[in-house]
Amino acid sequence: MNTNSTDEPSPYLTVRQLAKRWHTTENAIYTARSRRRGTYPKGFRRGRLVLFPLSEVEAHERAEQAADDRFNPELDPTNAPIETRPAA
Repeated sequence: MNTNSTDEPSPYLTVRQLAKRWHTTENAIYTARSRRRGTYPKGFRRGRLVLFPLSEVEAHERAEQAADDRFNPELDPTNAPIETRPAA
C-alpha cells in the first residue's frame, strides 16, 4: 500500500520547477544561487538534485516584492507627501 499521495504538492521545488515558476532557465538558477548566497532562497542537495523548500521560495518572493516599488506603493517616490514651504 502506497501512503504517498501524488495529489499533495511537494514542500520542495526542484531547480526545474523553480525556473519554470520564475520564468527563467535552470542555468540562471544555478548561477544566481552560487553568486548571491545571502539573497537567494536556501536550497540543499539531495543526491544530484538541488531542492528549495517552498516556504523559503515564497518568503524570498515576498521580500523581493516588498523591495519593489511596483508592488509596494510606500517605496514609490510619486506617492511621497508634497512638501509645503512656510510663508515668509
